[in-house]
Amino acid sequence: MLELHQHPDGILFLRTDAGTYRATPAEFAADALSLPGPPTLAALPPGYIERLYRPSGRHILVDTLNQVTTQPSPWPAGDALLARAADLIAVRAAAEAAATGASPPPSPLWCTKLQFRRALRQAGLLATVQAAIAAAGPEAAESWEYATAIWRTDPMVDQIALLLGKTSDETDALFQLARTL
Repeated sequence: MLELHQHPDGILFLRTDAGTYRATPAEFAADALSLPGPPTLAALPPGYIERLYRPSGRHILVDTLNQVTTQPSPWPAGDALLARAADLIAVRAAAEAAATGASPPPSPLWCTKLQFRRALRQAGLLATVQAAIAAAGPEAAESWEYATAIWRTDPMVDQIALLLGKTSDETDALFQLARTL
């Protein structure tokens, strides 16, 4: 399930099969700025208090009288934000862990190649990673093609992440997501 929900109390929810991102407008602003190419959230039009968007075809706005207005779907801005949900979930978890003094969950050491591909697809990174691997040369391409598992400790993982501008925490979050798929 993919769903973007701008709740009447101001909370933003991004619901995915891998987890839910929940943040106040201030938390979202801080979380978004911590990511490269920060995602943006469109403000609700005047007079509306709620938005519900599902890429499967539902996009509605609710006004102060609880009247529903159907909006165009697909909604590219909503799709772009949902594509960054895994990144935002990881950033929010790290921020909450830092606020409570807890450690963020450890990254899994490995995942299957299928899990990793699904996580990359869900994060909107699959085509970009495939292009980066192809550009890295035949050894990288061979490793990608024939690997049955992707190890977090593989230097190629860090090299590709660096090329994509991903931090170690973002890479760990991708592995955490992959292990749920």
